[in-house]
Amino acid sequence: MRLTLRTLAAVSVLAASTLCAAAPSMTEAELRQAMGLQGYQLRYEDAQGRPVSFDALMALLKTTGGLSIEKDADKKTAVIKQSSVDAKGKAGQIKPEVKVGQVLPAATGQTLEGQARTVPLEGAKPTLLSLYFARCPPCVAEVPELNALAQKYPDVNFLGVTFDDASTAKNFIDEHGLKIPVLVSAQPYLKQIGVSRFPSLILVDTAGRVSAAKTGGTLPGDAGGTGISDWFAQALKGLAPTARQ
Repeated sequence: MRLTLRTLAAVSVLAASTLCAAAPSMTEAELRQAMGLQGYQLRYEDAQGRPVSFDALMALLKTTGGLSIEKDADKKTAVIKQSSVDAKGKAGQIKPEVKVGQVLPAATGQTLEGQARTVPLEGAKPTLLSLYFARCPPCVAEVPELNALAQKYPDVNFLGVTFDDASTAKNFIDEHGLKIPVLVSAQPYLKQIGVSRFPSLILVDTAGRVSAAKTGGTLPGDAGGTGISDWFAQALKGLAPTARQ
């Protein structure tokens, strides 16, 4: 199937951390600009789904959570909701939406070059899925480390997955230098596996099972980098020996 549907976007806790820090001075117009929501009818909700005002939502973001943004590009509507951090999560991370041991469903998507690719990738190598979107600062911050990991670990498949259309994805790659293959317009698959927070990384073994998952990241320029290299090295150790082959 071709992975195309209307855009349903979501911003992870760390993608929204810039909004949290700027909450006292951020205006609704600035939020629209940052999230690409000009011309949209907006609805704001707290973490329990109760309607709140824009000012009330900004106040909530100063204390906990970030933003989960769902937008319907056809109807020009968006729901901006407070999303809570997992109580045991480390700063910059939230509980992954996929579970270790879960078998990911297979689907066929299209790369930016127009090639059909099966996700998760079939073959004798494990696969790291990088789930991201263009307007996500932590996603941008991960690009250099993802490129380095792809070069360092040729025995692992690396595949980006984004709900962005081909034009947006190409602009992202050209601007930030992402060097791994990318499936575009993949919102149906993201919805199928239940991922709505970004950036998310999923390490999948050769049987299609989730071996490790990570959600959330850091902002560009933060000290210490994104930490995905250390996470990935530990995740590889968790693969069963047969799944590494």
